[in-house]
Amino acid sequence: MYLIKKQKNETLSLACSELSPSQLKACTSSLAQKILKKLAEKPNYPKDVASQLNIHEQKVYYHIRKLEKSGIIQRISTETKQGAIANIYALTHP
Repeated sequence: MYLIKKQKNETLSLACSELSPSQLKACTSSLAQKILKKLAEKPNYPKDVASQLNIHEQKVYYHIRKLEKSGIIQRISTETKQGAIANIYALTHP
């Protein structure tokens, strides 16, 4: 499916996919939407997303788990940072 936007005599199209009701439920929170915007910019660690949004890390982890369970985001790699395992997350679709 493609999202089409007409702008100044140009037609732009972006690949997109439909979301299921359970996926939409995971995205309804304003904080979940902010997290998705940050992950759309670049894949990142939940701790870095929390510091960018200036919120507590556990709130980000809560939403990350919900978004990953619904299939909107996925873990793309794992690294060791300061002796702990850190997961990098990214959107599953644009």
